[in-house]
Amino acid sequence: MSGRLAIAVAILLASCSAAEARTTLDNPEWCPVELGPRKYTFTAYQPTHRLETFCEALPDLGPTIIAVEPSPELRDMWIEVRILHDVARHDLSEVTQANTEFYVAPKKYPSGVVNIEHDFKSAGKFFVVVRAVSDDNSKRYQGVHSFSVGQDYAPYMVLAYKSLVVIGVLAAGFWMWRERRQHS
Repeated sequence: MSGRLAIAVAILLASCSAAEARTTLDNPEWCPVELGPRKYTFTAYQPTHRLETFCEALPDLGPTIIAVEPSPELRDMWIEVRILHDVARHDLSEVTQANTEFYVAPKKYPSGVVNIEHDFKSAGKFFVVVRAVSDDNSKRYQGVHSFSVGQDYAPYMVLAYKSLVVIGVLAAGFWMWRERRQHS
């Protein structure tokens, strides 16, 4: 009886789709980034994936909308956003000009959302650097979030997961067949 239960559970787990896996892995509520003592949320959208939002792995090159939403306490501060190509990340101040993919000059966002429309032309790893500065310059915060573009591994992870489930089901079936054969 326990063998049948194991097979049923394995089949149930194998029915997980790539979209369900992406939703679990890239839920925008899981994309908070520290910005000093506060946080901001990073969410990305791509027209080729209309109903999906992304956090760490944007699957395609091309037009992308990135929403950066600082927490309400930061809305009266000057917000600057910079998207950088992945670098050694030892000191971001030294590499910002050379590796800048997109730049949003400091501005106040009373609505709380910085919308960035950008056309990614090359695949790779990137950082979004958000800086918040108070009017009197007494408070300065910086937050960094890494993400990839055009390197979506989620479908491959789901394929590998399903392959392992199938191998597990086959192994369980073989084990059950062998047990029956030994007892007959």
